[in-house]
Amino acid sequence: MELISDAKAVRTPELRRSNRRSVFMEIYKKRSVSKEQIKLALGLSLPTVTQNLQELEELGLIRKQGLLSSTGGRKASAYAVVNDFRVAIGLYLQKEAYSIEMIDLYGEVLARKSVSCSFARTDAYFRRLGESLESFFQEHAIDPASVLGVGVALEAIVSPDHQKVTYSEVYKCTGLSAEELGKYISFPVTLYHDSHASAEAELWARSDIKNAVLIILNHYMGGALIIDGSIREGASFGCVLEHMQLQADGPRCYCGKNGCFETFCSAYALERDAGEPLDEFFAKLRSGDEKTAALWERYLQYLSRGINNIRMLIDCEFIIGGHLGQYLTEEDFARLRALVDEKCPLKLGRTVISPSEFRSESAEKGAALPAIKAFLQRV
Repeated sequence: MELISDAKAVRTPELRRSNRRSVFMEIYKKRSVSKEQIKLALGLSLPTVTQNLQELEELGLIRKQGLLSSTGGRKASAYAVVNDFRVAIGLYLQKEAYSIEMIDLYGEVLARKSVSCSFARTDAYFRRLGESLESFFQEHAIDPASVLGVGVALEAIVSPDHQKVTYSEVYKCTGLSAEELGKYISFPVTLYHDSHASAEAELWARSDIKNAVLIILNHYMGGALIIDGSIREGASFGCVLEHMQLQADGPRCYCGKNGCFETFCSAYALERDAGEPLDEFFAKLRSGDEKTAALWERYLQYLSRGINNIRMLIDCEFIIGGHLGQYLTEEDFARLRALVDEKCPLKLGRTVISPSEFRSESAEKGAALPAIKAFLQRV
């Protein structure tokens, strides 16, 4: 009998934690919900719901937020999550600048800042990162106790534990650790390949994604493979589709090889070939300039070739994002789909190509999201 009693004693705290998390997540998902609605949705007794609501309020996780509309009788109090009870910081390091973004428990951006500063693996650079974060916290009156951590996105391959750069030609910082980079940062630092971070943001914004390849058309190209709703990576690196060779005698890539996808379809490649910034290029394109239209057709031919090559490995949705992606119209997407379908030897259905949910950079948010997701798992 004592063994049974002990087992029950062990299970009771676990059950309490489970009930509390269930109540919290019901409020989190519904955004605004009453005690009675929680009771009906979870099948818990009213005293159990009441107790958990009281505990969550005392912890500061939820608050009463007005009254729900009523069809008759007394209006019920509405409960909502305190969205900034905990926040996470995303840093995106690029060669000539870095950006800081703070998100709340719903992944909403609370504040953002960009700083012009060339990347360098030096103490001075790391000190400036720390100082920028400190001033960012002061500017926005952020309570340090609410910060879950700092996720850093950069154009580099990182270790599976997200604590070390294992390969970096763009930054020349192979071997850089989270500890070294975060020397002047007062919170836990986690490293992410910028493509992985962007995929995190895409999955957060679109819960319907099952199998997809995210193609990021930034200054440097990037990509991510999503299978069964999860980002997949290989034994030593993730999806580096930008280094798939499209033409053996093509332009020299920064990786040291020739004719990589990167050399034809990155934002830099288009600006290089056009001899002008993207804003000017697309302004000419939309005005009907024939020379610009011919160059754009050439670009789409290479982009469709790369997509078709990937589609031969996995027939899935393709999502186009990044800096260049924001300029694409539905007409561009229609032309791209048609070109991929022309190249595909298997006429089993049209290629699904969609625009990203983000019309600007998403790596900052994606680098911060894992800390939010981890917190929600342990409430």
